[in-house]
Amino acid sequence: MMRRPALISFVILACMVANSANAERSVVLVTNATCEIESLSMLEVRKAYFGLTVSYDNSTVRAYRLNGDEELNQIFYQSIVAMSEKSYERRLRSMLLKYGSPRPIAIHEVGVLASAVRESNCAIAYMWQRDVDAESGLKSIRLLWQGD
Repeated sequence: MMRRPALISFVILACMVANSANAERSVVLVTNATCEIESLSMLEVRKAYFGLTVSYDNSTVRAYRLNGDEELNQIFYQSIVAMSEKSYERRLRSMLLKYGSPRPIAIHEVGVLASAVRESNCAIAYMWQRDVDAESGLKSIRLLWQGD
């Protein structure tokens, strides 16, 4: 009879540890803390990353990419734009030629990306949740991916 409370406690503790690990394995969409964007649909996020104009309260949303993390890049292609890297690059070139759509701004370091988003009016970027927690002046507006 004494084993049941210990088993229940173990299960609860294991769930708590798993949830905290998943929070660190989350990719979120962020913007400047002073920007009035509260949420963007996935369609709006994809449009921004294809260089199409996305507006929110008379402000144009500008997309930034973090290219320095290979795992984050794979999540970007699979979960955010839902294309292979080759197809995405081809689509960006096509959009540039047809409509003059600008490419998302590529940055290789988390700190530089965070600074660029803080300094921009209504920029968006995707980052690991742990990196957002370590930076000030950013707010998370959408969960994009949750790890196992």
